[in-house]
Amino acid sequence: MPATGRCRSSPAPPPFLFVAAAVLASLYPASAADNITLGTKLLPTNIGGWVSPDRSFRFSFFRNSTDSSRFSVGVLYNSAGINGTVVWTAGGNIQVGIAGSFELSSNGNLILRNDAGTAVWNSETDNMGVEAASMGDDGNFILVNSSGSSLWQSFTMPTDTLVSSQRLHQGVSLTVGQYSASLQASGNLTLSYTGNGGFTYWSSNTAGENSIVYAFLSADNFSIYNEADVALKSWYSKDYTSTASPRPVRRVTLGSDGNLRIYTSSGGDWVIGWEALQDYCQIYAYCGPYGLCTYNESSRICTCATQAGYVLIDERTPQSGCRAIAGNGTQDCAMVELIRTLLWTESKILRYGDSECSLNCLHNPECKAATALSDGSGTCQMILSNNFFSGNQELSISTNSFFKFCGLNVPPPVPTSSSSIPLTSGSGKGGSSVAVSVVVSVLATMAVLAVGQVGIWWMCCRKNPRWGGYSAHYALLEYASSAPVQFTHRELRKATGNFREKLGEGGFGSVYKGELPTTGSGGATMEVAVKRLEGLADPGEKQFRMEVAVIGSTHHMNLVRLCGFCAEGRHRLLVYEYMKNGSLDKYLFAAGEGEDEGQRQQQRSDMNWETRYNVLLGTARGITYLHQECRDCIIHSDIKPENILLDGTFTAKVSDFGLAKLTRSATAAHNASGHHVTNILRGTRGYLAPEWRSNLPITVKADVFSYGMVVLETVSGRKSFEAPVLDTSAESAARHVSFLEWVYRQYFLHKQVEGVVDERIKNAVDMEQLERAMKVAFWCVQVQPSSRPSMSKVIQMLDGSMQDTQIPPMPKSFGDHSSNIMNQEESNYLVMAFDQKSSAPPSSIEVASYPNTSSTTTVSNSSSHPPIYSLSQSLVRHQVPPPPPPPPLHIVHNSF
Repeated sequence: MPATGRCRSSPAPPPFLFVAAAVLASLYPASAADNITLGTKLLPTNIGGWVSPDRSFRFSFFRNSTDSSRFSVGVLYNSAGINGTVVWTAGGNIQVGIAGSFELSSNGNLILRNDAGTAVWNSETDNMGVEAASMGDDGNFILVNSSGSSLWQSFTMPTDTLVSSQRLHQGVSLTVGQYSASLQASGNLTLSYTGNGGFTYWSSNTAGENSIVYAFLSADNFSIYNEADVALKSWYSKDYTSTASPRPVRRVTLGSDGNLRIYTSSGGDWVIGWEALQDYCQIYAYCGPYGLCTYNESSRICTCATQAGYVLIDERTPQSGCRAIAGNGTQDCAMVELIRTLLWTESKILRYGDSECSLNCLHNPECKAATALSDGSGTCQMILSNNFFSGNQELSISTNSFFKFCGLNVPPPVPTSSSSIPLTSGSGKGGSSVAVSVVVSVLATMAVLAVGQVGIWWMCCRKNPRWGGYSAHYALLEYASSAPVQFTHRELRKATGNFREKLGEGGFGSVYKGELPTTGSGGATMEVAVKRLEGLADPGEKQFRMEVAVIGSTHHMNLVRLCGFCAEGRHRLLVYEYMKNGSLDKYLFAAGEGEDEGQRQQQRSDMNWETRYNVLLGTARGITYLHQECRDCIIHSDIKPENILLDGTFTAKVSDFGLAKLTRSATAAHNASGHHVTNILRGTRGYLAPEWRSNLPITVKADVFSYGMVVLETVSGRKSFEAPVLDTSAESAARHVSFLEWVYRQYFLHKQVEGVVDERIKNAVDMEQLERAMKVAFWCVQVQPSSRPSMSKVIQMLDGSMQDTQIPPMPKSFGDHSSNIMNQEESNYLVMAFDQKSSAPPSSIEVASYPNTSSTTTVSNSSSHPPIYSLSQSLVRHQVPPPPPPPPLHIVHNSF
């Protein structure tokens, strides 16, 4: 309906426009309309353009960012702070000069004309009955007929941007340059490079979902929907909160660099809220044709395969790509190997090893370069002459690539890596024959020396544990795998200064800070964390590599990235990216023995409520990826604050995932249903789910329980297992209870929020977020695994997209015999572990004291333990009956 309360100098619009506005409002609820009559013309000198009724958007000419004499025309934001941001452009990249024009012709056609008056773009709507145009408040520019029906709209043919309430349907793409974002018929939203033969480098992984029909940017998220208008996958801006008022302005834009992003503005400049690829080196052709994307000590950089005769086109703009300085002939060619380098192409040739892949490219006149994948498939990927190559080079890549260098009369640049060994073609030229002779002689000498060294070791050192004993032969084996790059023990010893600076210690071993050289030039280094594994079940190198390959192929912004490993003799080490801000526990709890209390107090003061809540969300996203989104489901088995690391911006990253399998004991077995069952606890006291003790199948719900404990500790700033808590509420005589029961009674029964929240932040807590966190925590720690939510549901509860979450019931065993469990070391865990129907707890139980030891502890009925926390005597004085079982948790669309 028309806007009210506005003075208009122009005549009242005809009635059919009101009908049109109503119809359009039903299609795009935020829209409004002002009429633009037939014959109206717009010039580059008309700065104001055609403005929407609420002045949020305008349709106007705008200058080219690099050539101020050239203009395009389209829809732009018109609000303060984001004024001039382009939403849609007529004709894509078509530009005109200062004498150009844009008009709604008398026959209803939108026409863009150049300086000579020639039409260079039109809407093809002439003689269709168009009566008017309108710039809507939602950013949609439309043409309507006399009955109010839409005949054409900019929303159905986007350029590079979607605004709130705009849909991207199957078969429609966002495009910029040769990059494209498309919703495929398979159900995948993909990012692709359309030139150079085409290459898809990102996917939403929603292929196979039933009836996916459109992607949609709402005020809160960017989602993929089915025909029933149910969101099947959503991406939220990192600043999202359901309580924001007014709601920020958001848009989704495909950038000129090929990345898809959510931008958000709360009245100021745009900020990035989400991006499909955090690692820009994963974007095809990010560094231009023939460019290689790599890293220095602080950021990504674009380089060239200088060993193979490529140099930057423009030193000032490395992203513009590289060019070959060698000749283009097919004779006097050699192959140059670059280690830790992956070239991307859709072309695949199977059953070739490294040497065969290199030689086949060498003898193929159409081949420029090739990559032999190290995933055991024997896949050789060749870049043919009609395509350029684009690649990625970093420490965590174990694949090597080969580049053809022809015209050997032009001396190639000096290789920067000793691994760049020319493999000549043996074409009959004198220089090539000499090179072959030299290579053969060197290889023969090396072979003799290697055999001699093996013989000496076999005679003298094969039984000496100092040299790895019998297991050292694993270091002589080579297996093709997708594992990250392998380091020698000597390299890691040097990188860590002989393991000098210890960062921490846990159940899987100790972690040390180190520095490794980057693949870039200039002697730059990158900080890493080196974990020296302990307590292994002596896996062979092949098995170890297979497990490391799984960990190394698991990439997510909320998971710590594995860069490399060492499997040399008896040594097993893992190399991770370094996390500047350490682990979460340092910001929640007091300093432990041998730690600097002053430093710990400063760290604790840095962890405000907003940071804590974001850490909980990030951790949930990382665990969700392990459970539901990576190729093979990974059960972490040891979720705790010590395994939640924080980077320089306090982004949470889960560490130590996949390590439980590496340290699995030989006593492990599988039950009839195929679930892993072990008689040795994996995890940490205070975070273990009850099923660990009940010999029940261990599923992802065990991690959910541990996460619930982490939530409670993050909110309270207290360790859940330090001591029992004295409950002095008036409903019963004073008694020791578990930390879980005490928190539940304080928060849900007595409404004593101050007693639960960390006193350092209790005056700066978002109460709505606190309510979500507490409900999440107690749903996660339910005794029955089936009552716990999945981690994807946890995210929905935390971010507010799941509404009306019910208060969780008190975990069953609290109301039965928890008061009898008085052992200070075990009160928190045992209250959850006993069967509810048991008449009394057992007299003793074996408990794994972390790490790698066990002890037997007697469960006492005594109540003499000194209280650490006690409920105030001034709390509720009347008896509070146990709450009745609440109704089932209300879930939007799906159950847990």
